[in-house]
Amino acid sequence: PLEEHDLHRTALALYVLPRFQNIVTPERMKQAAEWLAAQPARTNDEMAMKLLGLHWAGAPAQATREAAKRLAASMRTDGGFGGNPWLPSDNHS
Repeated sequence: PLEEHDLHRTALALYVLPRFQNIVTPERMKQAAEWLAAQPARTNDEMAMKLLGLHWAGAPAQATREAAKRLAASMRTDGGFGGNPWLPSDNHS
C-alpha cells in the first residue's frame, strides 16, 4: 500500500515493541527514535506517523515538538490536509 514505508513501519514498531520488554531494550528504543527523528517526512502520512512514533518512543520533547510543528504547518487554509505538498485537501489525509 502507499502508506507503507520505513517511517510507518518504524512508528508502529515503536508502539508495539515495548510490550515485549524481554526482547527490546531501552537502548534499542532510543536508537529507533533517533533514527525516526532524523528521517525526512515527505507526505502527510509520513509526518503523522513520524509524530506518533516519536511520541510512542518517549523521544525528547524537542523532537516531538518539531514533528508536530511540521505537521501543523502542512495544514491547508481550509483546515484539511493533502496527501503531499502538491495535492489539495482530501478526506483521507
